[in-house]
Amino acid sequence: MLISPIQTTKHADQTRTVTYFGHQVGHYAPIRYLKSRERGWRYVSVHGQLGYASSERAAQRALMECHH
Repeated sequence: MLISPIQTTKHADQTRTVTYFGHQVGHYAPIRYLKSRERGWRYVSVHGQLGYASSERAAQRALMECHH
């Protein structure tokens, strides 16, 4: 059975940690914009880059892009 080198761990406070081959890449969490009430995702890489994404998958991809 093949295991993906990219792993996401969900924590009790709804934050998620992304690891790549066992090394942390960053964290992301769901948010809700105040004015529009739309949902989104805020992420921060281990290098300190902060960003926002419209979907969970987009947040994961952005973190992986920050890693390389």
